[in-house]
Amino acid sequence: GGMGLVSSAGFGAAPVAGSSQPPGNTATLSVAVQSTLEQLYVRGVQRWELDQKCVDGLMALPENLAIEALQDFSCRDLHTIRNKSAYLMGCLNKRKDALGG
Repeated sequence: GGMGLVSSAGFGAAPVAGSSQPPGNTATLSVAVQSTLEQLYVRGVQRWELDQKCVDGLMALPENLAIEALQDFSCRDLHTIRNKSAYLMGCLNKRKDALGG
């Protein structure tokens, strides 16, 4: 069997020129996760409501699970969630536990 596992995927993708970075260190998130996060902001979540812990939590998960957690969060009635960062951390931790991490 030929072991054709060459992992030369372009991970160090340069940021798009002229893109204004949001506050907080979300620049390190993958593009797909960032755009899912942006949709939350569009839906009325304030950027300051999600703290750096949330960003770290998103980065700690595989991309598909991070997106799933954000979508889970965005399905809720956001107006009834007082502490959004704690709620999102709950969504993230649920998936982290499912990974067995």
